Amino acid sequence: MNSISVFRSVCLNNFRSLQISGSDIALAETKPSSGDYKGQWNTKGFGINKSNTREDLLINIQGVGCYLQKKLQAKFYEKNDRHADGGDRIETIRWKCKMDLAGEISVLDEILK
Repeated sequence: MNSISVFRSVCLNNFRSLQISGSDIALAETKPSSGDYKGQWNTKGFGINKSNTREDLLINIQGVGCYLQKKLQAKFYEKNDRHADGGDRIETIRWKCKMDLAGEISVLDEILK
């Protein structure tokens, strides 16, 4: 399992860190002041899910005076499992967000590609 996913967010904040289920991910802004960030996450280390089970992935993004917490469900298959070819493979997550006065960011719209 060496597939890598790219996470992108369109929030106009200065994000500093990204964690996915406890793994620190290097986060980089693709263009200055664009609110568009990228990080690569390797799924190595996650076990194969048994039938009818899913993995809860907790995504934490922190910036200057703001934070976002989001949970996603995923299913991990053996690379040669025929089920791995079906379903939706996520390569990019795009979020439209808003921030409240306490700095908590909410996702208004989510696009998975």
